[in-house]
Amino acid sequence: MPFHEVTEALNLPRDRSRTSVFQAMFALQEREWHTLQDICPADGDIKFNLKQFAHNTSKFEVHLQLRYDGQGGLEGDFHIATDLFTHETGNRMVEGYKKLMACCIDNPDLSVDFHDITPQFDRELSLHCNDTTVKYEDKPLLDRISDISRELVAFVCQNGRTQTYGEYLDKSELAAAQLHTKFNVEPGDRVGVLMKSSPEAMGLILAILSLGGSHVIVDPDKTPLDRCGVTFADAGVKVVVVDNEASSAFDGLSQGFSLVEWQDISDSDLRYATSPRPPIKNMHGEDVFGIYYTSGTTGKPKGVLITMANVCHLSSWWQEFFSLVPADRVLLFSSMSFIMSLRQWIPTLCCGAAVVIPSSSLDFEATIRDCGVNKLVCTPSALSSLDINLAKNIDAVQVAGEPPQIQVLKAWDNIVQDVFIGLGPTGKNSILDFVPILISYSRAFV
Repeated sequence: MPFHEVTEALNLPRDRSRTSVFQAMFALQEREWHTLQDICPADGDIKFNLKQFAHNTSKFEVHLQLRYDGQGGLEGDFHIATDLFTHETGNRMVEGYKKLMACCIDNPDLSVDFHDITPQFDRELSLHCNDTTVKYEDKPLLDRISDISRELVAFVCQNGRTQTYGEYLDKSELAAAQLHTKFNVEPGDRVGVLMKSSPEAMGLILAILSLGGSHVIVDPDKTPLDRCGVTFADAGVKVVVVDNEASSAFDGLSQGFSLVEWQDISDSDLRYATSPRPPIKNMHGEDVFGIYYTSGTTGKPKGVLITMANVCHLSSWWQEFFSLVPADRVLLFSSMSFIMSLRQWIPTLCCGAAVVIPSSSLDFEATIRDCGVNKLVCTPSALSSLDINLAKNIDAVQVAGEPPQIQVLKAWDNIVQDVFIGLGPTGKNSILDFVPILISYSRAFV
């Protein structure tokens, strides 16, 4: 089916000045080239003259055409679309191609990938742009949090409840004692966490890490219970700690692992206060921090292993990038079962700042206002729904997950010191959706 008939039948707009199917073309004319006189010799009253003219259109973004010159060599034309490329870029493309041809002539038995065809300018540019290696602190995650002053506030909840770092560490230690004593959780074991985002869930994760285990967290408010069971079975968990509200519904679905309510662990002070504490295992490098799963809405949930190196490097980078200090209060926008939540609570706890936890996903604006949030990570649509007056008390904002609206960004940028965009293919969005934002807004990272 001719391409133009397809576009016409579908009533699609088409730019007829360029070829739609492909945009880079190479052509080698196999026949020998002839002069104008060879093709059309002067005869009688008919004369032919060759007129030189400049090309001012290009149907392709890049077009290289070569032909035999009749003397054992090649000649040709190289066209570029100047709406996209500068003349300097075109010259670099030509130099790269000439270098490739020279390498092929010198080493005809080698395949192209063995040849060095990068022009010196591009090589220097590539080395400069890719020189991003950073040596991050290799201090274990547990040590980072344990070194924070116990009097500082670690969590602020919308209902007014707070928890200090001392309380956080003490409760985590008690939970570790029960997991070790009653359920024999050991290094390498996987523990399921079926709990809503809360200080208790973060304390449980710290307890699991101190035993050398890894967690698989699922939010009962975000995931159907039958899918929770599939996720835990796929991860091979040894025990699942369940939110008290979801325990009765999940009990009938559990197979192959023990089930314990969080209430039983949190009320274990008397029974386990004098129990022998398991030795704390400092996990490093490729030790598994946790397994995070997709929602499974398009099929079976898929999990990915997050290592301690991943988390420690993320924490070090994010603290520096987001300028986190102990006085900050950072909103936990994402559910803890979503991997993006890691940058919202782990770097915050590692620097001694406070994680602010809303009662529900409908209370973000009230939480920001009532709990003194000054560092915000959220989606662009959530930012656009917030009262712009909140920006007066915000020091930094980072949006990600979908293409943002430029007018919303600029409105916040007029008030907030730092506004950043996280770019990348997310869900149905392509990186191309972000190109206009890159052009209009400079403070973006991929």
